[in-house]
Amino acid sequence: LYLSRIWKYYGNDIKDDFYTAVNHDKLSAARPVQDYFSGTFNDAAHANTQEVQDIITYIVNLGTKNEKQAKIKAVYLSALEMQRTSGGIEPLKPYLDKVKAVRNANDLTQAFIDCDKGIYTNGLITFGITVDSKNTSRYLPCVNLYEPSFTYEDFASDKYKTAFINYAKALFLAGGRSDADAQAKAEEIYAFEKGLSMHCLRSEDLANVEMTYNLQSFGDLCKEYGFIDLHQIALAEGFDLKDSDMVLVPDVGLSYNLA
Repeated sequence: LYLSRIWKYYGNDIKDDFYTAVNHDKLSAARPVQDYFSGTFNDAAHANTQEVQDIITYIVNLGTKNEKQAKIKAVYLSALEMQRTSGGIEPLKPYLDKVKAVRNANDLTQAFIDCDKGIYTNGLITFGITVDSKNTSRYLPCVNLYEPSFTYEDFASDKYKTAFINYAKALFLAGGRSDADAQAKAEEIYAFEKGLSMHCLRSEDLANVEMTYNLQSFGDLCKEYGFIDLHQIALAEGFDLKDSDMVLVPDVGLSYNLA
């Protein structure tokens, strides 16, 4: 889309493309940026990010005259605290213990629900609402799936592999595992995600409605994910789905292989 718009700038009939006509001057000086990934320019987003950072910095440097100001300052100080290591793993330990204690499907289902509610860490599959891309006057329940960290092409890169394993290892070390165990677990997770990435839609297909518009009955989805109770997970998230209800599954290959 981005290249298409840049290309149209050099065409003979700019008036025929509204976006190009309106943004003629912008397109003439446009250059792809590193974090560009969709069809818009990110200048405003970058500018807003800097302005918000300036506002936060200003607030936390103010004196506090009353309790309300103190609370506001505490919130913004928390936002600035990017390295939250002072408490170690203690705040997360109850949830780690729940995961370690899983022995059956019921335990796994409850662990997913508790982690989702307590620390907003989703399990393999959760539910949401999306606009029906073939009938925008209505909404559809949809699944949100655990996705690999990178694309399949990126997983083939040694640079990405090293970064992934080092990061995952650091998390396992923070969780109290030994160096050797942390290394082994990090490599295991890397292999899992790399294998999963083989079955995901390619980046260029994610905006293709014909590729992502896949309706599946909730009953069939429950059978596919037989190792967890999707009824309980859906209810915990506010969805009272019946087996006959149709659910949007944007990436069928990912869902099938994840299950």
